[in-house]
Amino acid sequence: FFCQSRLRADKSKGIILSKNDRILVFAPHPDDETIGTGGILEEAIQQKIPVEVVYFTNGDSNEAAFIVYKKRLIMRQKEFINMGKMRRQEALNAMKLLGLSTKQLIFLGYPDCGTMNIFTNYWRAKHPFRSLLTRISHVPYNECLSPNAPYTGESILKDFKKVLLDFKPTKIFITNPV
Repeated sequence: FFCQSRLRADKSKGIILSKNDRILVFAPHPDDETIGTGGILEEAIQQKIPVEVVYFTNGDSNEAAFIVYKKRLIMRQKEFINMGKMRRQEALNAMKLLGLSTKQLIFLGYPDCGTMNIFTNYWRAKHPFRSLLTRISHVPYNECLSPNAPYTGESILKDFKKVLLDFKPTKIFITNPV
């Protein structure tokens, strides 16, 4: 499933895991956890080290995915939300193959292509950020950490705090959002 050379590359960068670690991975979208930290996740699971993965978005605005899945561009709100549900399920399936349970995966459900804008510009805002493609200004997924949370910096910070205080990680990995 994961390339062994990927794991060696992680170790060669000085990332050493111990039995006392608690690994937390922040991923912008489903699949970024695998691409960015697959070797670390694999090693942690083999060593039975506690792991949690947090997804900022469900990947609901990935226009390239629509072309692959639907063979056409999509512009309807319901289809964007359905894509987010599909990509969440794909992440659950992939992480199950790797050895993680759904309890180890946390989806925040913030808007794809909007999280950085929210975190930098939507503090104490009169109106929350509104996603360009879904045209929604709150977390639309019931399975997320804070369903219906407004798209504001305060909401993201509240979710970060909850995850960090509940899990108490010793090592945090953040994948590249690009």
